[in-house]
Amino acid sequence: MELLAKKRIVVVGGANGIGAATVRWCLEAGAAQVVIADFDSNAGGNLAADLIAEYGEGVEFQPMNVRREDEVEALFDYYAAQGPINGVVYAAGVMAGAYERVDEANLMDFQRVVETNLTGAFLCAKYATPLLMQSQGVLVLVASIAGVVSPSSSAAYGASKGGVYGLGMTLELQLAAVGVRAHTVCPGNIATQLKFDILDKEAQLRRRPMRDV
Repeated sequence: MELLAKKRIVVVGGANGIGAATVRWCLEAGAAQVVIADFDSNAGGNLAADLIAEYGEGVEFQPMNVRREDEVEALFDYYAAQGPINGVVYAAGVMAGAYERVDEANLMDFQRVVETNLTGAFLCAKYATPLLMQSQGVLVLVASIAGVVSPSSSAAYGASKGGVYGLGMTLELQLAAVGVRAHTVCPGNIATQLKFDILDKEAQLRRRPMRDV
């Protein structure tokens, strides 16, 4: 029997990278419906179209900005009205300030990263939890080894992913009492565009004279 047969899954940040791979895995595991929720409408729409052609009508894309509480609430309300939600994966993440010393970092970049990576995870947990309580479902937060067991090249990214890890541990304890399993995944170096962009910046810095770094 397929692991996710008859299950409905929401993957936040599902248009690219780890999120997109998660969407595909859920479909391969037999999920009845997988929702791709993402700010990147172009990538999300294209991915949904490709997967519909491959797997059928069990996948759809919904644009959402995780930094907007009203949009997060509206998304979960919309899909909850269609039936139980059995699992939510929070894979949204952005990076800024790689290889910038903290005194050179930009506050707006820091806030954008924290609001996307950490505050967005909190908002999705907040509005998904009542629905997962009804289905006795699962919440998965994607953090990182960066900021947990090793430093990050970015102060903002390390702080935000360390925060996601701490949030996940807290939710695991809180939600177990109401029948919801909460897990936090901390990937290492994964071949995603975000990682490639960091490596490109590192390579550029290595080509500069040391006095300029």
